[in-house]
Amino acid sequence: MQKAGLISWVAPPQKCDVVHTGVTGDWSGKLILAFRAGRLVEVGTATVPPRSPRGASVGMGWAELEDIYGSRGRLIHNSEGEQAYVVRIGSRVELYTGHPIREGAGYFQAGPANFVLKNFKGKPVC
Repeated sequence: MQKAGLISWVAPPQKCDVVHTGVTGDWSGKLILAFRAGRLVEVGTATVPPRSPRGASVGMGWAELEDIYGSRGRLIHNSEGEQAYVVRIGSRVELYTGHPIREGAGYFQAGPANFVLKNFKGKPVC
C-alpha cells in the first residue's frame, strides 16, 4: 500500500508486529489503519466523518449509541476502568472508546473482535 501511495505515514512496529499507518487522499488525517503480520486488523478514527453503517460516530454520548444500536450493543470496561461501547457483528466489532476531555465516544474503531476487544482489554493480541 505504501508503494502504491495509499499510506502517508508508518509508525514503528509495536509488540506482536502491529503497525499503525495513516492513509492518503480524501481520508488523510481521518483514518488510522492497524496491520498485524501484514493483514488489516483495525480501522480507526477520532473524527467525523466517517460514520458507522447505522449512523453512529465520534462525538456521540453513550446514551445516543444505545439509542442507535439498542440490544445489539453494550457498555464495557477494561481493567484500567476505561469505558467503551461495543457492537458485535459476527466475528467483527465496532468499538467506541472514551475521550479524555469530553463525555462519550472519542475514538471509533472496527475490526476483528479477537484483535480490537483484546487490545482494548489490554490482553495480548498475538
